[in-house]
Amino acid sequence: MARRDGFTLVELSVVVSVAAILLVTAVPNLMNAKKSANEISALGSLKAFTVASQQYRTRFQRYARTLQNLGTTGYVDSLLSAGRRSGYRFTYTVNGQRWSVRAIPLTQGITGDRGFYVDETGVFRVDPAGTATSSSPPVK
Repeated sequence: MARRDGFTLVELSVVVSVAAILLVTAVPNLMNAKKSANEISALGSLKAFTVASQQYRTRFQRYARTLQNLGTTGYVDSLLSAGRRSGYRFTYTVNGQRWSVRAIPLTQGITGDRGFYVDETGVFRVDPAGTATSSSPPVK
């Protein structure tokens, strides 16, 4: 009998099947881990906005008018002052002695599930649907 080198069709099919099963089970877990990391980053960014806003107010006796003001004075980096980081969009609002920042996922369900909110009170709020407000429950 002659010996042939290589793999049989059955062996290749088994390898491809095992690889497909691993891929199907691993990808959703990786996506959830990425969303979780983005949400943690968004909360960290909101903390940075909170500190930066208070420092800006101490220095200039008023809150910054825009995110760009916080960036040009060096209180936040260029990504945050542009309003985007780690799959989230940040919107900054100021009204006299009140300010707020919202963090909304760029693509709901892909870059993040939950939305976050913080204002001059320093209370972080969350909304599972993606758009948190001052009446949303606090983050636990």
